[in-house]
Amino acid sequence: MKAIRAIDKNIPVIIQANAGTPQFVEGKTVFRESPEMMASFVPELIKAGANIIGGCCGTTPEHIREMARVMGG
Repeated sequence: MKAIRAIDKNIPVIIQANAGTPQFVEGKTVFRESPEMMASFVPELIKAGANIIGGCCGTTPEHIREMARVMGG
């Protein structure tokens, strides 16, 4: 993301991360990153220039709520 910002400071940057690395457990794909762990990355993502931060695979409403809380809203 920092490389994108070095080239263009105005282009929108969207981060949509998984809730951790997927693991195959008892025949199911599991994402073990907690909402608090995922939200802990938010300040650095904002500092690096992210405009939109969301979630992808394994992300639950609790993950999004915690990320929003960290963002201040």
